[in-house]
Amino acid sequence: MFETIINFNKTIKIYGAEYVDKNDNLLGAMLFFYQGEIIYENKVKKILNLSNWYFIPENRGPDTILFINNVVKSLQDFVLTNYTANHFTGIIFKKINFDLIKIVKFRINFISLLKNIMLNLSILKKNNLHLIYLSNNNFEYSKLKSLKIHTNEGVFEIVYSTFRKSFLVFSLSSVSIRWSNNYNLLMKYKYKIALKLLILNKSLFVNFFIPQEFINLETSEYWAFYGTNEPLKIPPLRSELSVG
Repeated sequence: MFETIINFNKTIKIYGAEYVDKNDNLLGAMLFFYQGEIIYENKVKKILNLSNWYFIPENRGPDTILFINNVVKSLQDFVLTNYTANHFTGIIFKKINFDLIKIVKFRINFISLLKNIMLNLSILKKNNLHLIYLSNNNFEYSKLKSLKIHTNEGVFEIVYSTFRKSFLVFSLSSVSIRWSNNYNLLMKYKYKIALKLLILNKSLFVNFFIPQEFINLETSEYWAFYGTNEPLKIPPLRSELSVG
């Protein structure tokens, strides 16, 4: 992780923040991932991902909120992101004026995919969807990969990661789709995309992380953003998801 942060952040030379008491005892800390730049309100703004923060148990609560609030105040010129907020951290981010997007996680495994293929054989057709891997230097220290997907209704992109775990002589792999610039098309072609990714990565299932507005399921996961009103246009490249 530290090698990743050093390489991502070498142009801005900001790597994190720490919270200490009056005797300089370390009580908490947070790491930053520099995600690049966007044009927002006719200005170039740098994007900083707030990640991997920890407080010793006896100092959690008000001290945590104070610390994060001070971090945000010191980074007013940045767009700030977090892609792994749970219910507790979501409450904290909400208190300091972050916008939250509820994220639903659902899974398409090999068995459910076979059932849908039996009901809809068009999933197997190859003439209306193909994938193109994007080459990008951003992925040099990243576990994330990017795909451009061509369909009859347009072209869109997804960002995904793979996870592999070995058990004795067996190896199990999974795929997680972390972001898309067109969730409507992603949801429409989810079974075709799952089939392609399962084959390409020799995986048993594909996890989809989708904003709740595109799928009516309950969730307790959040993406948190500060400094932009167009958060879904920011892919999680070079973020904490790059190392998770």
